[in-house]
Formats: sequence, C-alpha cells, structure tokens
Amino acid sequence: MNIFLQEGFLNGFYEILGPDLLRKVLGSADYAVCFDDGRVLTSELLPVSFYESLAFALEKELGSQSLAGVAQSAGRMAFKTYKDAFPALVECGSIEKRLLPFVEKVSTALNAFIEILNESGAGQIELNQDAQKQEWHLTGKINLPEGTMLQIGGQHFLMGVLENLLEWIDSRHAFAIDPITDRHHRDQGILDLQISIKQVD
Repeated sequence: MNIFLQEGFLNGFYEILGPDLLRKVLGSADYAVCFDDGRVLTSELLPVSFYESLAFALEKELGSQSLAGVAQSAGRMAFKTYKDAFPALVECGSIEKRLLPFVEKVSTALNAFIEILNESGAGQIELNQDAQKQEWHLTGKINLPEGTMLQIGGQHFLMGVLENLLEWIDSRHAFAIDPITDRHHRDQGILDLQISIKQVD
C-alpha cells in the first residue's frame, strides 16, 4: 500500500463522516492512531487488518446500502488528496495533457491512476477502451487483503475516486461508472467497471 493512498482514504472518510462518528466507528484508540486534531497522521502505513475492521464496523453502523453512498462520497473527497500527491496525476493536470484529444486525455488519466494502484500492490487492473463508443472498461482483480480499502462499500470508494478523477480531467462531460459484476464477485475482489458518457437530456 502507498502512504498517499492511505492519506486520501482517511481524509475522504473524515470529510464525509466527521470526527465524532468516525471516532465512534473506529474506536478511540484507532482514531488517535489516524488523526491528530483533525489532521491525518502519515508517519506510517496502517496494517491491512485496520481496513478489514473498518469495513466491518462501517457496515454494522450504516448498513450496506448507506455505506455504498458514504464510500462513494469519501472516494470523491479522497481524490482531492491524490491529484496533488502523485506526480503522474499532477502531470495529467498539466496544460499539455489537458489539450490532448478527449479519448486520449481520459485514457491517459485513467492509466496513470491504475498504474499507481498496481504499483502499490492494491490491484492487478487493466484498462480497455472503445474510442468509437467513448467507453472504457477497468477489469482485473483487487489484491486481497492488500487492496481492502478499494473494496469498501462494495468497491464504491474506488468508483468515487474515479468519478472525481474523470470530472477533474474533463468537466465538460458527465461520466457514468457502472459495476458489471454482481456484489458477490465484487466482494471477492473481481473488478469490472464500465465507464461511459452520460446522455444529458
């Protein structure tokens, strides 16, 4: 796992849940390991067991349906950390990259983030694109238990990150991110997400 992935994850859930509910879910001891006066502590990587316990506690507190929404919102917030923390994403935000043709620009940003995840050991993910339809597919596997943070909310944390990445790279379009696999397969780490352009009436 990567310390910046962890920092964004914690920032995202802090922003969405707030300190009181997050302290309740984590417990005072784990909360103190992660946060100091609302600031994420980034001195060391948390063990995988932390994310497994957090996922269980969040589902118990919120229920699976509410957790999916919270996780997606937290993912969107997490991307605010990621876009400034990873040089590959900083480069995607440069003028030169933003002037690329639409499909190439989106594919470049998605590939940059996928590479971050794969290099961190969180997944074995590939991107396929259909330039004519302007659709992309993320397929592969989230490595478990290493990539447990990406599984939170039935992979909705990851979907939220991708939503914000896509809106950041091209705000003129609205993107839809749809899981192709059912919840059972997603729980096993199977990743199959379809990204398409929403039809705006």
